[in-house]
Amino acid sequence: MLGLLGLLLSIGALSTSRLLRSEERSSFLTALQTFIWQGATEAASRGEALLLDYDGSRLRLLRESNKALLRALPLPQGASLSLNQGPILRYSPPGKVENPDGSPLNGPLTFTLSLGGKTTGTPSP
Repeated sequence: MLGLLGLLLSIGALSTSRLLRSEERSSFLTALQTFIWQGATEAASRGEALLLDYDGSRLRLLRESNKALLRALPLPQGASLSLNQGPILRYSPPGKVENPDGSPLNGPLTFTLSLGGKTTGTPSP
């Protein structure tokens, strides 16, 4: 009886852990999408070009002129994005989203998020 109870508790713990990782992944993707759109809004309100940059552990919104950090979005522990490090997007007033070199985007930015042993493909807005 005690062994059965232990087995049921361990199954419940695994399910809870998976559920928490799934929620963490979902929350991060929502925060990431919001962060990407806020870059365009920020460029429009500041009247200056900004860059979305990835340093391997966080996404950063930087001023293009002096690379000053305006805000950052850290990745959850154990997460990784399939993005190259460095500038990813450029935002120019009035909130236009471009390639880092200022050329027009050819399509949506796509990448995958790996977290908790699962990989989720997600396009940016």
